[in-house]
Amino acid sequence: MEEAPQYLEYEEKHWYNKQWLVVLALIFFWPLGLYALFKSDYKKGILLKFLGLILIVVIGFIMQPDKKNFNSIHDNVKNSQWDGSVDVAERYLKRNLLKDPSSYESVSWSQVAKNTDGTYQVTHTFRARNGFGGMGKQTITFIISSDGSRVINYY
Repeated sequence: MEEAPQYLEYEEKHWYNKQWLVVLALIFFWPLGLYALFKSDYKKGILLKFLGLILIVVIGFIMQPDKKNFNSIHDNVKNSQWDGSVDVAERYLKRNLLKDPSSYESVSWSQVAKNTDGTYQVTHTFRARNGFGGMGKQTITFIISSDGSRVINYY
């Protein structure tokens, strides 16, 4: 008697033996990806690549400079390299203090100084028309917030 033909068994790959799926799992849901790495048949290659990537990311975070220790070159408020002006102070002056902003002429700007409380200070001399229509020369010192976003006082 003849034996019935044996059909080749189709061996289905487990989901964790599909490399593309493991890589996606590592990227989007790393706990599942790690599980798949340890269960897979080819874990050495992918595991080394994944651990290398993790090591690079960790080193990148460790080597990141501390923003608190930057010197004054990296502060928020700086004099313009072009004309020495300080943008936030000049905008405040034109919008809030001058009677005729179109008559404004800058004479000089001091260097920006950082105060002990974290604010910044800059002194500006300018000419502009006063309320009577005559040109006048004036000097104002601006106190600028620690984040450099606004003038908080002037005198």
